[in-house]
Amino acid sequence: MVDGWIKLSRDITKHWIFQNAEYFKWWFELIAMAAWRDHKVMHDTHLIILKRGQTISSVATLSRLWGRSTPTIIRFLKLLENEGMITREVLYRQTPIITICNYATYQVQVDTQVDTQVDTQVDTQVDTQVDTMLYRDRRKEKKEKKEKMLSIDSMQKAEAKFNAEEIREFFNREMLNKSIPKVRGKLKGQRLAFLTARVREYGIDAVREVITKAAQSDFLNGGGGRGFIASFEWIFRPNNFPKVLDGNFDNRQTTTSNENKTDNQSAAQRVEAAANIVRRLFAEDDARAATGQGMPR
Repeated sequence: MVDGWIKLSRDITKHWIFQNAEYFKWWFELIAMAAWRDHKVMHDTHLIILKRGQTISSVATLSRLWGRSTPTIIRFLKLLENEGMITREVLYRQTPIITICNYATYQVQVDTQVDTQVDTQVDTQVDTQVDTMLYRDRRKEKKEKKEKMLSIDSMQKAEAKFNAEEIREFFNREMLNKSIPKVRGKLKGQRLAFLTARVREYGIDAVREVITKAAQSDFLNGGGGRGFIASFEWIFRPNNFPKVLDGNFDNRQTTTSNENKTDNQSAAQRVEAAANIVRRLFAEDDARAATGQGMPR
């Protein structure tokens, strides 16, 4: 028997997420994974207070759980963030926290057993208790959100500095014996700004995946027709990063191109043969005209 429960409003059927079966399943599982009360958990070497409505879930973990690619999971989470349904943060540079917004509002516990026929007085008491709990939860949530906003800038700057050095070393290892130039010295200026923006937007897992894809791409390493070679700045630009992540520069199989080349050669040969036939016919007409045997065509 499953321990515990979660509540879903009937209005969920009117929500856009209900129209996509896969998205609805993922949303349901996020709610089911969320903590129903504040409690302490050990993650790696850190003791963390996991608050009500929160779950420790990385993009890589959700990708394995749901059997979909990293870019697909990232797009789903970004969609939820843009709709104000979740927030994401990273603690201690390695603990990804997903918070279900308004969890306390919709998952209120009412420890009251009622019979099939509930009288009006009990209903009123329950409603009063619920309203009181909602008011307290909203005030608490508002206070925590304000405190988080005050500290988020300093926290993100500290994480960015640490992650920047770690990512720089990872980048240089992946680019060993590659044409894409390694990063010499610590990241700063535009490089650090690009990296920080992409980490905040897509997460550290996606950043590592893009670096690996770029290292394996023949095109980005000078294998294209014009010999273009990408750089750290080019890879992390806002317009280029998602293209690399989606696999636009992955290596393609050569079978198709060879077949197309063969087809193109065959077509050219057929055209040349037809042209030779036309030339021969005109030459024959000219010869007949010259001997008076007929008029040229």
